[in-house]
Formats: sequence, structure tokens, C-alpha cells
Amino acid sequence: MKKFFKSALVLAFFMFIFPTEELSAQTIDPSVQYYSHVEEYGWEYDFSKADGEESGIVGEKKSIEGISLRLSNMPGASIEYQAHVENSGWLPWVKNGQYAGTTGQNLQMEGLKIKLVNAPGYSVEYRAHVEDYGWQAWVKDGKIAGTVGKGKQIEAVQVRIIPPKKPSVKYDSHVQEIGWEKPFSKSNGQTSGSVGKGKRAEAFHIKLENVPSNAKISYQTHVQNTGWEKSWAKNGQLSGTTGKLLRTEAIKIKLENLPGYNIEYRTQVQNRGWLPWVSNGEISGTTGSSLRLESLEIRLVKAPSMVHLDSPNVNSAFQNGSISGWAIGNEDVSKVEVYIDDQYKGQAKYGLSRPDVERCYPAYNKSKVGFSMSFNPQTLSAGEHVVKVNVTYKSGEVKQDMQQFVVKSKDLEGKTIVIDAGHGGKDPGAVAGGVYEKDINLGIALQTQKKLEAEGATVIMTRSGDSFPSLEQRAAIANNNHADAFVSIHVNSSSSTSTTGIETYYYKDTGRTAEIEEEELILDEDVLQDEQRTEPAGTEEPAGTKEPVGTEEPAGTEEPAGTEEPAGTEEPEGTEEPAGTEEPAGTEEPAGTEEPAGTEEPAGTEEPVTQSGQVKNPAVAQSKRLAECIQAAVIKETGATNRGVKGGDFHVIRETNMPAVLLETGFITSPSERAKLVTPSYQAKIATGITNGIKNYYGK
Repeated sequence: MKKFFKSALVLAFFMFIFPTEELSAQTIDPSVQYYSHVEEYGWEYDFSKADGEESGIVGEKKSIEGISLRLSNMPGASIEYQAHVENSGWLPWVKNGQYAGTTGQNLQMEGLKIKLVNAPGYSVEYRAHVEDYGWQAWVKDGKIAGTVGKGKQIEAVQVRIIPPKKPSVKYDSHVQEIGWEKPFSKSNGQTSGSVGKGKRAEAFHIKLENVPSNAKISYQTHVQNTGWEKSWAKNGQLSGTTGKLLRTEAIKIKLENLPGYNIEYRTQVQNRGWLPWVSNGEISGTTGSSLRLESLEIRLVKAPSMVHLDSPNVNSAFQNGSISGWAIGNEDVSKVEVYIDDQYKGQAKYGLSRPDVERCYPAYNKSKVGFSMSFNPQTLSAGEHVVKVNVTYKSGEVKQDMQQFVVKSKDLEGKTIVIDAGHGGKDPGAVAGGVYEKDINLGIALQTQKKLEAEGATVIMTRSGDSFPSLEQRAAIANNNHADAFVSIHVNSSSSTSTTGIETYYYKDTGRTAEIEEEELILDEDVLQDEQRTEPAGTEEPAGTKEPVGTEEPAGTEEPAGTEEPAGTEEPEGTEEPAGTEEPAGTEEPAGTEEPAGTEEPAGTEEPVTQSGQVKNPAVAQSKRLAECIQAAVIKETGATNRGVKGGDFHVIRETNMPAVLLETGFITSPSERAKLVTPSYQAKIATGITNGIKNYYGK
């Protein structure tokens, strides 16, 4: 079989080897490409014909047996086509690059129909070169090209896309002593009326062409001795007067339901010449000056495509994490791409409602033109950056906007913070309603870790799962890592279910000679035992006192019979001891009794050791200020009862050597507070408060 169109292949080779600027330039105009299967020759080069070029052979009496078509630069549109084949009739419709007709069966194509789908305003035109008939007339949009029932083969075809006709405004004037101009003989900026003849314009006709059926142009004239006409004329109606010798003095014109276009007009006025262009209902001419209109020019102006970035604001700190703005134009938007410092970051969501933009640009008649994309600015280095958005319209047009913004240094950058989730593992902490304190502590701690890291801090966790580091290990983690701050997170408990609120402790020497730490538990033969404690004589709790929920000894560790304390010595309701605290019963300071600001001892003035001989935290004043900052911030976030800032002699805040606090985030024994504490949303509020408190402590 012969090589088909060798010259076309040679041309394609030279185009590849020696591309020119003209040949390599890409068009954004809608286009149709196609190629045919020709009797004895086979397929032409894939989609080698386009936009009216001849496909097939003229003069050799070779039939086209099959054809394939496709569109370019018409997003969302489809081209569909159907072939009438010898002995078979009409074959099913195919589309977008599929084959219509036959190959290898020696059957001629005798008819062809082509149509566009989802291509508003566009048409497809095509014609066939038919055996014995030659080139037929152009047909379009599903009409038959070729012959059917005459047995005549199609030997060549041509196909082209016809774009929509551009909207147009047409008009004419009734001029003094001259009368009407030829109906609608002026268009798109041409002058209607008389220039330099001193003749008054007495009336006008104005209409639109090539526009949707709901588009409307309305106009109103100001007439001598009458003023503004009572009603607006529209779509070719007469505005003004004829046969009354009355001048028009001013005109207003407005456009409706033609998105993407604006109407502009100007008038030539007696003694004043041409006035500036105005638009959409504004007055052109004079009122109250008795000056005649002599000429009128009107034009439809295609509103330009526009893109605007709202956030981040130019040269300002980028904090809210949203890249947003709007894009509007005659064509719909196909995508909005976001770049930061020329690095692609993804596509923004387009189509958000922006009634403010619609009010500012009514010519487009569009409101869902907003775009937005979430972006974490903390992934960028501190300093100046540039954000750019590329908006691609369905026509292929690309518009962009860009602006500079600033990323501030992270507030806690360079700080090492240790977060201690109290209890864990074998030690559940306080327990109530089937809820373990250790789980709440860990949930809050993990959320706090994320928030602190987002602020630039290096966060070290004493535990990140259900493990049980000892009190000594927790303090050592902070000391060995030279932490800048230490926060231990706990949940309180009470013998009263009505007790609620949040309190924060800093280290204060209570003068104890021994420790009472319910955290210090060990596992001995699968039974939890209190770590051996020695309390000074006379410090035993009175008989009948209640330990907070969750601090009771495990089964099997009860005291021998006969050792119980006498009845009637229970503490009154409300004298609870916070879960996980080390103070002996009854030493808790009531809410709000913290020492006044300024009464704390300056750092370095306290005794270096406790009465028990243990080293104590050297940063008491700083710890108290950190506690005050965290307490205030957590209360602000949660709205919980403020039980104040208190001093306490707890191991983890005594044995650390940096600002250290212990936060009691609420009461597990309060059903209402427990219900909140188990929710991630409330835990997040507490974590935000802790983070903000630390930032406030460092003056951020």
C-alpha cells in the first residue's frame, strides 16, 4: 500500500527539526482537528487537518471510509459525529477522537453529520466533496453533508468552528430638518446625529444584536420643556419626540443581563463639544442649561478579566493561614493555582460567594467568584515572601495577581518546653464515672505539644503514650534537656461532686519532712502498692477521712482488721485534696488565696534545700509568674471557675531547676466538668490556654 501524503510527513519532520516561532506558537482560540481513512491509502497523519483544511483526496475518485475529529481549547465541550456508510446506513454517533465509518471493508462513506455539545454560542460548519458533484455548500450543527441514497462517495471534507458573534449595539437618530437616519445604521462607537451643523437631535432608537434573549438595553432622554421622560424606552423603541421641534438635552443608557459587558456613551452638546464617556445609567448631556444634544456615540465594552488577592495583605504579617481573593471575567474560571516564592502550593477552591464583588462590578452579573486555600505560614521561614495566583479561564486566558507578605518569627522559637502528662501506665490517677485521669492528662498534653510546636517551640514529652515514668525520671528529663519551662498536667478530684474549677501550682516549701505522692506507685506481684512512705509522728489522718477518688489503694492492700480509724472524723464536704497532689490532707489553700503579686521572694534568695534535705527549684519567682500567666490564659479559653494560683510542694515542680508549674485542669468527680474534660474540643481549649500562657510569660 502506498505511503499516504509523504509530503505531509516530510513537512512534519522539518517542523520538528526546525521549529519556527510562528509554527510553534500556541493558539488559545477554539479549534477542531481531524483526519480521514482514504480508500487504498489508509489513515492520514493523526489529526493533521484543522479548521477548514481539506481532508481526503480530490481528483482521484478515492472515497473516505472513516473519519475522526476532536476539539482543542474548548474545555467542557464535546464534538459528536455520525457517518452514513454504503450498504449499512447511519452508524451510531461517536465523539471526541473515536472513529466513525469503517476501515478494511472497502465501504464508502456517503453522508456525514457533526454537532457540538456544551459549547454555548459556537457552531460547527462542514462540507463534503462528493463524487460527480464536487464541493457542496457548507452545512452546520447536525445537518447532512454528502448524499444519502444516491450511492455517491464522499472524497474529501472540510470542518471549521464558528465562534459566537460578538454582541453589538446599534442605533440611529432623528435630526432637526433631516429626519431619521437609516434604521440602526450606526454601531459600536460610530457617530449618530450631525457634527458641525448646529442641528438638534430630537429622538433615538437603540438596540442590541447577537446577545442572549434576556439581555436588555434601556434608555431615557431629557426633552426640552418636558424634562426626563416618564418611562424608559428599551430594545429599539423610540425615546424623544418627532414632529414637535423639541430638542433632546441629555440621555441615560443602561445594560441588563449581558454578563461581562458594559455600555459606554457620550454626547456632543451645543457650545460644549464632546463630553466625557459615561456608563450604565449615568447622565450624558445637560439639564437646566437649555443646550441641545447634537450627536451620540454608544459602544459595548467587554469587561476585562480581573484577579485580586485579599489575603495575605500586602507587606503585612501572614497569620490567619488563608490565601483568598476573587477572580471575575467574561468566561468561567477553570482553575486557580497558588505559588509561594515561585513554588507551586496547590489549587484554591473557586466559586465562593462574593456579593461585595458583584455589587462593585454589576456588568459581570456574577457573585460566586471568590477563591480560598488554607496554608500554614509556619512552614515558611521568617521574613518576606511573595504569593502569586494564576487564574486560568475556560477560554485559555491566564490572569495573575501577586503580592508580598511577611512571616513573623515564631513566638516560641528557640524555647524548649517539657510537657508532663501526669500519672500513666499502672497509675490511673483519679478515677470517676469510668474515666481515668491519666487519659485526660495525655489528651491535653498531646494537643499542647502540637500547639507549642506550631509556635516554634521544641517540645519534650515525659510520656507520649500509656507509660509510667517515675517522678524522678520526669524531673530529670526536664533538667537533662535544659528545658526553659516545665508544665505538669493533671485532673483534680473531690469528695464533693459539686466542686469544679481550675488551679495552677508553683513550688512553695510547705515544710514537710516526708513526701506523700500518690504517683509513686510500684507494681509488686501484680498488686499496686503504695511506695514506702514515712510520715512524721502525729501526722496521721484522722480516722474516717476520705482520699480523693482514684487515690484509694488497690484491692488486697487494705490495712489489717482493727486498724480502722474511729468513725465521725470525716472531713466536711468540700475540703478535698487535688488528685495527684502531695500536700497532706487539709493543707490545700482555698481558691483565690494565692499570695499577692510582688510578695514572692526574689529568685536566689530561698533556702537551697527543703527541710527533708532535698534540693528545691531555684526559680520560684519565675514559676509563680508562669503559673499566673497559664492560669489566666486557660480560664480565658475555657470559662471555667477560677480557683487561683497556689503554692505547693510537689516533686516534679520542686526537683526541676527551671520555671515549673502543675496545672489541675478540672474535677473528674464533677459530672458536668468530667463530661467536658473527656472531649477533644475542651482539651483543645485547655491546650490553647497553656500555649498562650507560655507565650504571655515570654512576652509574646
